[in-house]
Amino acid sequence: MYLTNPFHSLMAYVYAKKIIMRYFILFFFMLMITISCKKKKEDTSIPFTVTTDSVRSITDSTAIVYGTVRSEDYEGSVYQRGARWGLRESEYFLNVEYFTVDTLGTFSVDLTGLYPQTEYGVRAFIETPGNIYAAVGETLVFRTK
Repeated sequence: MYLTNPFHSLMAYVYAKKIIMRYFILFFFMLMITISCKKKKEDTSIPFTVTTDSVRSITDSTAIVYGTVRSEDYEGSVYQRGARWGLRESEYFLNVEYFTVDTLGTFSVDLTGLYPQTEYGVRAFIETPGNIYAAVGETLVFRTK
C-alpha cells in the first residue's frame, strides 16, 4: 500500500488553483478586449436626396448645371454643394465646381473651359461639414456645341 504525504496533496491543490486562476484571468481579459473592440454600428443612411436636374445654356465652352438638394430630417448646415464633371469616357469626374452655402434647395453651377463638340458627364453633389455626409446625384450627359 502506497501512502501519500498530505503536504504533497496540499501543494498539488495550491498549484492547480494557481493555474486555474491564471487561465481565468487570461480568459477574463480576452473577453474584455473582445467586447471593447467590437465595432459600433454606424448610421450609414444619408439624409439627403440629390438630383442633377438639367444642363442648359450649352455653348462651345460653357454650360450651366442645375441641381436640387432635399432633406426631410437633416437640420445641420450644408458645407458645399456643386457639380462634378468630366469627359464622358471617364468613370471619374475630376473637375469640381462648388460653392459654400448653408442651405438646401435648388442651385446652379457654371461650367467653363469646356472643349467644343465634346461629350461631358456631370452630377450634382453635396457635402456637410467634416464630410460626415456626402451625396451625389445621377449623371447627366451633354455635348458642347
